[in-house]
Amino acid sequence: RKPKSTMANVCRRFCSLTPQKSINFQCLGRFWGQSAQTVHHHGARSLIVKTARPFSNVVQSPETQCCPPPDVAKIGFDRSKDKPCTGTVKPYDRHVFVCTGTSDWSSDVTKGDGFIPSLSTAISQAFEKNRVMLTACDVPSLVGGASTCPDLLIFPGAIRLSGLTQEDVPAVVEYLKDTSNVNALPSSVRRETAHRRFVFVCSHGTRDARCGYCGPILVDKLQAGLDSRGWSREFVVSKCSHVGGHVYAGNVLTFGSGSWFGYVSPKEVDAILEFSMLDGLLPDSDVVLLPNELKDHFRGRMLPVSQIL
Repeated sequence: RKPKSTMANVCRRFCSLTPQKSINFQCLGRFWGQSAQTVHHHGARSLIVKTARPFSNVVQSPETQCCPPPDVAKIGFDRSKDKPCTGTVKPYDRHVFVCTGTSDWSSDVTKGDGFIPSLSTAISQAFEKNRVMLTACDVPSLVGGASTCPDLLIFPGAIRLSGLTQEDVPAVVEYLKDTSNVNALPSSVRRETAHRRFVFVCSHGTRDARCGYCGPILVDKLQAGLDSRGWSREFVVSKCSHVGGHVYAGNVLTFGSGSWFGYVSPKEVDAILEFSMLDGLLPDSDVVLLPNELKDHFRGRMLPVSQIL
């Protein structure tokens, strides 16, 4: 542990370098194993360095780490919703979910190095814009290892690919052009059908505060609803990264058919589950049977729609 004087000197140096910005010294305090706070308003600075404490005792909830408490009135379910969400999603060909096993994503999962950015670039070069969607989710991969990349879930079809490596990206892109062409994939890649319904909820807090607040609450409510119905073995409920349309949070996607819903709150959870159960039975139908509670929440879907009832 560093002495408090060292912590104070570092904090003062940060203040001197950034006279017009507020520094969150809770983050800096955790770096040194201490707890620190700052009050910074209109150029006036005051620094409070609290008693040092070891890392193991520094525990904060995700909602308070390195940021002030959320303004629920602006990002919660009861915020202003002036922009209609109906019809904001047009049909597209495929949706690929990368099973990262975590929801601790950077603000843009397609940027940087690694498997997801490489796959994103290859998809954008091979397909017309927005014909193949790529999203991260917190579903765990079946196969792990230093050289193994995350599993992929591909819709329509609920196809799971596992045992992938970075070198398999071109083969995956070829496979996405025609998922009946199993010869496009190396023999080392395992392909299977996931016989479950999937519900993905955008919970990408590093991308947008509304998604970061609403998403995890909806995931918990959906899972509780499944448990109470005895449907847990029929469904997978997963957090997912940015899907587009932060303003419509909570954003919920259901597969089978890839139906998108916006402005979902805990009040619509039961209707979402009932719809998802039926959607899984009729995934290829071009007729959408929507309960009244969801008609103002239906953004569109992956598969073409001829009629909404």
